[in-house]
Amino acid sequence: MANFKDDVWSRPSGGGGISRVLQDGAIWEKAGVNVSVVYEIMPPEAYRAAKAAASPDQKPGPIPFFAAGISSVLHPKNPFAPTLQIMIFHPYFGAVSHTIIAIVVCQ
Repeated sequence: MANFKDDVWSRPSGGGGISRVLQDGAIWEKAGVNVSVVYEIMPPEAYRAAKAAASPDQKPGPIPFFAAGISSVLHPKNPFAPTLQIMIFHPYFGAVSHTIIAIVVCQ
């Protein structure tokens, strides 16, 4: 019987995540899920690079950064079944926020 293996990590400047992988199961050759959340104040170099794209009413100074993501890959043992990959990523820079969703099915 297959069991999940965990890998927990933390980021010294803020955030962390967990990865769980199931391998050699009855249905899944390998299946995994990763969840991560990171946050901090953008370094001055990154702020200067982003400043040109900032709106004119944005105050100068450091910008808080936050990003959360979840991804999963499911690879079945059946060679005729597709592999599935899903990723949802949500970055937040100051007052700007986007959600990115990607789903990939490989035959």
